[in-house]
Amino acid sequence: MQVQGAGEEGVCGKWKAAVHNARNAPHSPSLLQLKVRVVKTIVQRPKPVRQMCKTLYFRSRACGHEWFELDRPCGAGMNLLTCPDFGSSQPFGPIEKPRRSDWARPYHCPRCDYKKYDMRYRRMMITKRNGWKIGMGPGRREGGVDFYPHNAVACCVVM
Repeated sequence: MQVQGAGEEGVCGKWKAAVHNARNAPHSPSLLQLKVRVVKTIVQRPKPVRQMCKTLYFRSRACGHEWFELDRPCGAGMNLLTCPDFGSSQPFGPIEKPRRSDWARPYHCPRCDYKKYDMRYRRMMITKRNGWKIGMGPGRREGGVDFYPHNAVACCVVM
């Protein structure tokens, strides 16, 4: 019993002819190269996840000011001015809580001593708030719902 179109002129026949032509043509890619191209187009590589900048949180006993400093940047040549986590789309400081907190040494407050205030590596904290945001992104203009329960994840407004 023969199915119409399944003979030598059917799909199998056309495939055999294409393979034969690919092997015998002088400038055509080989069958292995064709298979590799198909596999490369089907398999998508996952995008690498960008690391966030790691910061340290400090509080001065003398004046009570709070600030955080850049501990580990998220990439080569990045600082608090060039990092997207601290830019205009993220007006409330880092998404992550600062890694460690510590009492600052006396007379090292960047607000009281402007010589040591470098916005590329230090930022003053104006206010702190606790809560979560569920939505499209961390910024205020991006849609979502803010939750502020007691004793939640700390966030800060930076100067």
